[in-house]
Amino acid sequence: MLLQGVAETVNQLDYAMLLWLAESHEIRGTFAQRVIRHRQPDGVLLTSVTDDDPLFEYLLARNRRFVMVESPPRMNDRVSYVTVDNVHAAETAVNHLIEIGRRRIATITGQINIRDASERLTGYMNALQTAGLPIDERLIAYGRFDREHGYRAMRELLQYEPDAVFAGGDTAAIGAISALQEAGVRVPEDIAVIGFDDLDVAVQANLTTIHHSVQTVGSTAAHLLIDILEGRLEHPHHIVLPTELVIRGSTVRV
Repeated sequence: MLLQGVAETVNQLDYAMLLWLAESHEIRGTFAQRVIRHRQPDGVLLTSVTDDDPLFEYLLARNRRFVMVESPPRMNDRVSYVTVDNVHAAETAVNHLIEIGRRRIATITGQINIRDASERLTGYMNALQTAGLPIDERLIAYGRFDREHGYRAMRELLQYEPDAVFAGGDTAAIGAISALQEAGVRVPEDIAVIGFDDLDVAVQANLTTIHHSVQTVGSTAAHLLIDILEGRLEHPHHIVLPTELVIRGSTVRV
């Protein structure tokens, strides 16, 4: 959906898109060199950037025109980006679980050296602290934004008897629900589950989640980059898109 938003925008504005995908096993430095060796494009959209990512550092050091499809790994006034308020959105998600009476709330993070994941973890901890609930490190499972890690993390978390789980992404939440079903645990009666992103799989799984349009993020980032390239906007420019809680059957029977 992110790529769809980017592709539709660049096609409408008569630009071409070149896609570089890092393999799951690929070392970030190797990937950065693979990109750098190719002819430099007019501008670059970056996503899933880790702390000290060599490609991010390369583009920043050479003052290349690029836009991040998330907050930068270290807040930097020289970087343009499109993101959502991950901290506030995560607080909203966990507050919903607290409001329905859950007190042992676990979380399954995304890749923690990606800023989206670390900000969502911060929001989770903020909500617990504000509600006067303890932060139990055993209930924090560090994972990735994928189903397999959600499944594995949920199996590990079960021994600590959570009554709710906030997953940093919908696909991880779907993996967690699979583990719960396999263990004979009822959702939401025994453990409530909430995700983040409102992807198509969230609708299909009746998953409570934080909604934001991933496609809109992609199209907004592409528009921003092209506006900067063509001189309509000054670089850097920051855009924070809204989110909202969508309540479905994984937290309450609706």
